Amino acid sequence: MINKDFIERFEEALDKGYIKAYFQPLIRTISGKVCGAEALARWVDPVLGIIPPGEFIRLLEENRLIHKLDLAMLENVCRFYHRHGMDHFPCSVNLSRIDFEETDMFSAITGILKNMMFP
Repeated sequence: MINKDFIERFEEALDKGYIKAYFQPLIRTISGKVCGAEALARWVDPVLGIIPPGEFIRLLEENRLIHKLDLAMLENVCRFYHRHGMDHFPCSVNLSRIDFEETDMFSAITGILKNMMFP
């Protein structure tokens, strides 16, 4: 079970931007051209250093907090797209099945897209 310190660190990491989206390019094998990207969560804690995704994602899922991470990742991607004027570049954001049990993901995603991409 997750401890209180980890939950506090997670909330602080979201608030202060310690968890960021890193973009892994998707490349077409025939042409070798980049055709999109996958947004991957990376947590760089100022005290603990790099926390491997395999460690914190599992803990967030076990404690039903993963939806907060997944929605924050979508917000990170939208900010990046808005800042760089990237209207037609596909990017996937991973979602956990637990997200759909913990919150109304359709409404949450629609709200983020409406507020961040189409202000």
